[in-house]
Amino acid sequence: MLAKLFAELNSMPELPPLTTPTKRKRVSPKKQVLQKRAERRNPNRTARPPEHFWVKRPETRSAPRRRFSKTQLHKLLLVDGSVLPGQQLFGVRRCRGQRVPRPVDEITQTQLNNVALINKDKILNKHYGSTCHQCRQKTLDTKTVC
Repeated sequence: MLAKLFAELNSMPELPPLTTPTKRKRVSPKKQVLQKRAERRNPNRTARPPEHFWVKRPETRSAPRRRFSKTQLHKLLLVDGSVLPGQQLFGVRRCRGQRVPRPVDEITQTQLNNVALINKDKILNKHYGSTCHQCRQKTLDTKTVC
């Protein structure tokens, strides 16, 4: 029976060979990105290592510093005795004085001339000149002293 089957198989016209799917090599996503990336212009040149790359430092674990508010610090120093009860520990904050406009009678002609001399080169036109960074006014050149 087996011989009969072999004889039939040999007498059959030739069949095309079966194509079996070939296994593709799996490429990791990292390698795919590396393959897609353009080749370096100068592959012999390597990047400089970061500063202090192989420097070993001794590990020191210090206790976390506690931050005190001014009132807590003042109370601690009162208990310690290094500050007297009426004594101020910190300086008093002073705010900057407000600018008071001067009366017209105090402004002299020389001061007006100085202001006019400084401002005569400024152009208040949107189409000509360049913006001065400090005063936000239009000026002829970028390197003006405002």
